[in-house]
Amino acid sequence: MFKSSLYKAFNDYVFERMDDVLDRADKRDKDCMHFNEEFYKMQRRLVEISQQLKNEELRSIANKLEPVVNMERSLSVALAYKEGLRDSYRIQREVLKFLASPSVAVKRKAMEKQ
Repeated sequence: MFKSSLYKAFNDYVFERMDDVLDRADKRDKDCMHFNEEFYKMQRRLVEISQQLKNEELRSIANKLEPVVNMERSLSVALAYKEGLRDSYRIQREVLKFLASPSVAVKRKAMEKQ
């Protein structure tokens, strides 16, 4: 029970953080802003072409692109964020192991005496 509650809380936190990251990227990151604009230009163009050709299937696909792209983007950000958390734990563990090594401990003690 505790483990599932902890897992849900972690996933909720990741979702909120991911949403924040995406929001900032959309508003402040020039590359993200550029590719968002390009995506929406292409999507609008597909809708225009579908209307000119009177192709309902093409229009339907063009309108379904945005949610699919947004979901893929969200999943990618969540995965990257989770991996970053795992990496930070591993890095911290390795740094602590390094600092606890005998050779570093001797150097630290010598520096503390000065």
